[in-house]
Amino acid sequence: MTLRVEDSSQAIDRVIQQLDAGTKGLPEEAILQARMNRDAIIPRLIEAIQTAAERAESGNLPEGNAHFFALFLLTEFHAKEALPAIIGALSLPGELPFDLFGDAVTESLPRVLADLASDDPEAIADLIRNQAVNEYVRGAAACTYLHFVRDGRLTRDEAIDRLRRYLREAIDNKDVEIIYGLVDALADYSPQEVFDDIENAFELGLVDDEIVDLEDVRRSISEGESGFLKALSYCGPTGIHDTVEELKGWSAFSDEVASESETEIFEDEWLREPPLIAQEPEHTTFHNDGNRIGRNAPCPCGSGRKYKKCCGRR
Repeated sequence: MTLRVEDSSQAIDRVIQQLDAGTKGLPEEAILQARMNRDAIIPRLIEAIQTAAERAESGNLPEGNAHFFALFLLTEFHAKEALPAIIGALSLPGELPFDLFGDAVTESLPRVLADLASDDPEAIADLIRNQAVNEYVRGAAACTYLHFVRDGRLTRDEAIDRLRRYLREAIDNKDVEIIYGLVDALADYSPQEVFDDIENAFELGLVDDEIVDLEDVRRSISEGESGFLKALSYCGPTGIHDTVEELKGWSAFSDEVASESETEIFEDEWLREPPLIAQEPEHTTFHNDGNRIGRNAPCPCGSGRKYKKCCGRR
C-alpha cells in the first residue's frame, strides 16, 4: 500500500518521528512503513543523517536516532545518492562517528560502503587516505575492497595494488593509524608480493605488535590461494537486505536482560562521561555487545589465530 498524495507528507513525518524515538527498542512498524514508501522517504532519511552530523559537529549530539536507522534503510534501498551524506558523517573527527552510529561502524560499515560506493571506489580511497578520519572508519573502508572482489567489481590483483599503494603512502607519511587497518585488510588476500612492504612497516616500528603480530600476518599470507578463498567465503553479504532482520539480533534491541559483561561496558562508558546538566537530553548510542570476544583476542577454538581471522569471520 502506498500513501495517498495528500497524506504522504504528514505520514512520512510520523515515520521519521517514530524512527527518531527508537532509542529503547527496534521501531519495526516505522521501518516497514519506510520500506513501503521508499522513494518518498529517501530524501528525509538523508536529511536525518545530515542534520545529526551537523549537530554532532557543533557539540550537540542528537537526542533521537533516526540517523542510525537511516544508515541501514538507505543501504537496504540501494540509495547511492545518500553516499555523500553518509561519508560526511563518517568523516567527523574523533569518536563522533561512533556517537552517531555505534557498533555499525565496525560491524556493518564495509557492507554499507560496498553497496553504496560500488560505482564510486574513489570515495573509498578518500576515506582510507584521509588522516583526519577516525582510524576504525578508515580500516572499515579498507575492508570494503574484499566485497568488491567477491562481487566482481575489482580483481584480486587490482584490490592488492590499491591497498599496497595506500600502505606505502602511509609508511612514507608515518600514518600509523591506518597502517594496521591496511595490513589487516591485505592479509585477507594472502599476497606474497606485499609481505616485504608489511615487514618494512614492522621494522620501522609503525605497527603495534601487541595488536597484530608479524608472524600471524606471515602465517595468513603463507596460506596462499586457499587463504584468499577462505577470506572470500567468510566475507559477509554486500549491503543490508532487511533492516529489521539485520538489527533485531543486536543486544541493544534484544528483549533479554543485559548480561553482566554488557552492564559493565555501559557502566564504564557512563563513568567516562562528564557530568550532565539536569536539562540536557540523553543521547543513546547503539551497541551490539553481547558476550563478544575482542577482535584481536586469541580465538577460543584453540587454533592459535586471532579471533577476527578465525571463527570471528563466520
